[in-house]
Amino acid sequence: MLLRYLLAVPTRSSIRRNTIGVCVAILGFGSSGAVFGDSMVPAPVAELHLELRPRLCTVRGDEEVCSARVEARWNSTVGQSLCLVIRARPQIIHCWTQRREGAFAADVSFQEDLLVELRDTDLQHTMASASVRVIHQATEYRRKRRRPWSLFD
Repeated sequence: MLLRYLLAVPTRSSIRRNTIGVCVAILGFGSSGAVFGDSMVPAPVAELHLELRPRLCTVRGDEEVCSARVEARWNSTVGQSLCLVIRARPQIIHCWTQRREGAFAADVSFQEDLLVELRDTDLQHTMASASVRVIHQATEYRRKRRRPWSLFD
């Protein structure tokens, strides 16, 4: 049967029919189980998105610490158990069990960029991360954006 299939001269309709047959065989439609077994079915790939507000924290020239209410929101395409962690601090802020989305807000003070991570519940793997950048504002040395105009220049 296989030899006859390989030696046959293909026509447009036979190519279409054979292509559909191969697809059905690969996908396992019409059979009692998966062609490759249940262990070969790939797990759904989770898209995970973490967003922090605000994204910037401006510190005036005479101050050294940024104090802000930081809001973290995340969402995923599949339910996951995750923990929200500030990288520079060892404590866990908040954890969720088998959720597709989560939100948490906290008042935080920091001097350098604040890196927030979503990790697995064992805290071994970072699943997503985002940061709040610190910008030091120097008002004394700020340049004007354009020169003043004059009719006589």
